[in-house]
Amino acid sequence: MATYTTNYNLQKPDLTDNANINVINSNMDIIDSAMKNLDFAENFQNHIIDPMPHRMTDGVTTYKYGFKVVDGGLVFEYEPI
Repeated sequence: MATYTTNYNLQKPDLTDNANINVINSNMDIIDSAMKNLDFAENFQNHIIDPMPHRMTDGVTTYKYGFKVVDGGLVFEYEPI
C-alpha cells in the first residue's frame, strides 16, 4: 500500500506495487510547482536588491515602481526614469 511524503504529499508506492505512470506524472507536477516557488524566492531577492524593479508608463513618461515598508506599513513608491 502506498504512503505519502510529509511535505509535498508525493505518493510513494510500496515495493510490491506496479509502477503507475499517472502517479509518477502527478509527483512530477507537484515537484515542478514547488521548484517554480523557488523562482519566486529568487525574484523576491531581486526586489531587495532593486526596491523598484517594475516599470509602467502613462503613455508619455515611463516610471519605475515598487513597495517598501515604512513604520510597519506598506508604501507604494515610484519615480520617472
